[in-house]
Amino acid sequence: EEEEEEEDKENASRRGRRGDGKGEEVLGKRSSALRDRQDRTAEDEQTEAQRREKQDELTRKANEETIRILTQNKQSGAGDKTKEVKDPVAYPSPADIPHSSKDALIKVDGRAETVLLPIYGVSVPFHISVIK
Repeated sequence: EEEEEEEDKENASRRGRRGDGKGEEVLGKRSSALRDRQDRTAEDEQTEAQRREKQDELTRKANEETIRILTQNKQSGAGDKTKEVKDPVAYPSPADIPHSSKDALIKVDGRAETVLLPIYGVSVPFHISVIK
């Protein structure tokens, strides 16, 4: 028995633990916590890899859809004439702009579809399509 106790003490001192078994419990708790942390880290890395793959797939699909739409527009637009967008003309000449008195009021001209804004004392017309 004495030899076994001496061997146990030597083994415990080599491992840096006390011979009463408490050190094994602490070491067991630490190792299980470390194992849990490593497992969570591995799961997080796996989840991150799956997320990246999914994002790459979604990006690829979006790019393919955009290319398909653009090539479709080019093919269908080859024979069609595009409409030219013209600037709206509310008043053909500056003389046609209604002059307001010196009061700084915002006015609406329904006939010409304009809003007259007083800027530095001068009525400046803005067509409603510009405001939209």
